[in-house]
Amino acid sequence: MTPTQNGFPRFSLTRAVLADPEAAGRFEWIETNGLGGYAFQAVNGLLPRRYSGLLVAAVKPPVDRQLTLASLDESLSGAVGTFELGIHRYPDAGGGTSPGILHPRGDHLLESFDRWPFPRHVWLAGTWRLERRVIMVHGVNALLLRYRLLDGEGPVVLGLRPLLAFRDHHGNRHAADSSAMPFTVATGSPDRLVIDPGPDGPTLTLRALSGGGAVDLGWQAEPAWIRQVLHEREIERGLDDRDDLAAPGR
Repeated sequence: MTPTQNGFPRFSLTRAVLADPEAAGRFEWIETNGLGGYAFQAVNGLLPRRYSGLLVAAVKPPVDRQLTLASLDESLSGAVGTFELGIHRYPDAGGGTSPGILHPRGDHLLESFDRWPFPRHVWLAGTWRLERRVIMVHGVNALLLRYRLLDGEGPVVLGLRPLLAFRDHHGNRHAADSSAMPFTVATGSPDRLVIDPGPDGPTLTLRALSGGGAVDLGWQAEPAWIRQVLHEREIERGLDDRDDLAAPGR
């Protein structure tokens, strides 16, 4: 019998599946906003399709959908060290794509995934247990990521590294050899980051809030390109299977 909650089927995965990147990569979740926008990833955080990303905005609903925020790679840091919670697939040293190289290996720390009522991940990193819920705001091109520390001792810092695409969700982005970012990044206030891609897409605003109000992002500009991120399902489809993602800092 399928477990249910509030009358709806409840889908969940444990570490036994999540620790296997090939098995977990076959399970994907999607959240929509009623406009044509969505968030869509594999349960372990991989981006298996060119359509995969945390915020695909419907610029002219229901068409002209732009993949803005591909991923937000989390980390936990404290006295015992730093734990990277993200995961991406790259070609191997010979250019091979199967299975390719996985880095970082946040999937090794992923304890569970639950789909109801919103996608929920729980990572176990050292003594810290971190929960993240992904919520699309209905009728708005907006995404809410809610983090909660469930267990752990001592001070801990949650690091967030946005990986940006700013492209049509049917396409791919291939960066030029230049390391220059194709957009501007401004910190209008300590809790807010505004990224303007110019003609390449809509402006993206990242903001940090807690129960007590605004939180200082502590933004550090470290512009870099994350090149040749592999989309394994596109390999199967015989389509362009690689993206270059912009990482402006953390």
